[in-house]
Amino acid sequence: MWCVLGASIATVAFTTRVWADGPKSGARVPRSNWEKSSDLSGEFGAITSLPAAGPSNSSVNPSRAYLLLSRDSTLDPSRPNIDRDRFLFSGAVRGVWDADSGVEGDIRKLLMGYSNDVFSWDFGVQEIAWGETFGTEILDIVNPRDYRDPLAQDFKWKRIPIAAISAKIFLSRNTTTQLIYTPAAKASRLPAAGSFFDPLSGDPNGIFVEPPSDSPWRADGAFSEFGGRISHLFPGGFDVAFLYYNHFNRNLIFVPTVTGTLKLFSDRMQTYGFSFSKGFDAIVLRNDFSMSDGEPIQYQLTESPQKESLLRNVTELDISIGNRFNLGLQWQQDVYRRETLNWMSVRIERDWWKGKLNSTILIFRGLGNQDFWVQPQLAVSVSDAARLLLQADLVRGGQDSQHTFLNYWESKSRYRFQFEYRF
Repeated sequence: MWCVLGASIATVAFTTRVWADGPKSGARVPRSNWEKSSDLSGEFGAITSLPAAGPSNSSVNPSRAYLLLSRDSTLDPSRPNIDRDRFLFSGAVRGVWDADSGVEGDIRKLLMGYSNDVFSWDFGVQEIAWGETFGTEILDIVNPRDYRDPLAQDFKWKRIPIAAISAKIFLSRNTTTQLIYTPAAKASRLPAAGSFFDPLSGDPNGIFVEPPSDSPWRADGAFSEFGGRISHLFPGGFDVAFLYYNHFNRNLIFVPTVTGTLKLFSDRMQTYGFSFSKGFDAIVLRNDFSMSDGEPIQYQLTESPQKESLLRNVTELDISIGNRFNLGLQWQQDVYRRETLNWMSVRIERDWWKGKLNSTILIFRGLGNQDFWVQPQLAVSVSDAARLLLQADLVRGGQDSQHTFLNYWESKSRYRFQFEYRF
């Protein structure tokens, strides 16, 4: 683990060394016919959780401390009539100390990029966000998921960065096409065996799930992922996007091995998607729709996976009341061959004391199934850089279906405390 952490820190050091003769953070100076800008930022914090309910023989998100360092540098031409080109060098690494697993490090971002008025490209380790809605983010499929904390809402604990090439072509002022290629797919990360969020911790036989491994790079592209997205902003603020992605499944399916353990099943599938958003003064209407072709489905843990076409839709209404009160309403439907599942969500957010205090509550309820999740959160701004978060996850799930959102996390209620400082 120390080797991984050292290699991660070296990536940020590399980008820093390239700009060592340049100005300090945020400064800009001309050199030859170019201007450079560089910014170093970071965040460190601590997280601890306490069980509110659940298995008594498992730990709950053991205490952890983390340090995130980020460096962004750009090159811009300072010559007349050449003000469209820009080069970007960006790196971010995170080191985590966990009370159970020790020290680990990962590269969150390591990019080289270029942009002008016609196209842009980013090459390297990155996160790519698709979709319009909050919660389950059905179109956010480019990056695999980190299931070690499946109830986390912060993307830095949900997405796993990938090594990819992302190119955008600006067909017009309001139309953009994005193409993505990942040479070797990365696997989702599972909770440790026996931990609080172990998806099979309630199994009476104590079945062990083997940790998933990343796919190797192959010249024939057998383990690659690829796709694209085209979006257009119509007059009046109507934003529409269509997407396609050829990838390995992100859902949790477990199959037996010859050694008597289980492993995470992975197979190639295709996703077609459509999203839109439209603002009406204080109201924003959003919608995400996806159709998966060849997604592996498992109706019972003892069944072999079978490929199906699955339809998902999320419709969301965001309402701003005054300057400090926001209300989000959401309906989600998943259509399987054997069943149709529905959920409703409500999110209420309010700022207090000139933004020094923020309160949020998320209520996620299954319609016709037993999923029920309430997540109240209180964020206190200690200063401009420091923040304290107090959060609870009150969960009641049921195994009435293998495909309910909380199927693997039923009764995983916990209290979560986080302190973060940004610099």
